[in-house]
Amino acid sequence: MALSKTVTKLWPSRDADYRTFHPGIHLVLQDGGVTVLESDFSAPYGGTGQLSEARDRITVSAQAAIDKYKAEKALNDAAAYTNAITAIDAALTL
Repeated sequence: MALSKTVTKLWPSRDADYRTFHPGIHLVLQDGGVTVLESDFSAPYGGTGQLSEARDRITVSAQAAIDKYKAEKALNDAAAYTNAITAIDAALTL
């Protein structure tokens, strides 16, 4: 089934120095209506940096989590992996 995502913004928490904020997103990834990833991604922002730098770091982190899920799903769905698990199951005796 198709992947779908929901992205909502997080409240930008502030560090104790009162200059650095941590804006971010809450990402929910669903596969066929089943939640397979739910995580927060944030990056420091403040002082000398630009908000676009924090945005880029958040984007890279969130995309890496999506790519990791897709790679794991591809392996899980591979016939060779399924056959290996079936062979292991058949080899185990009770």
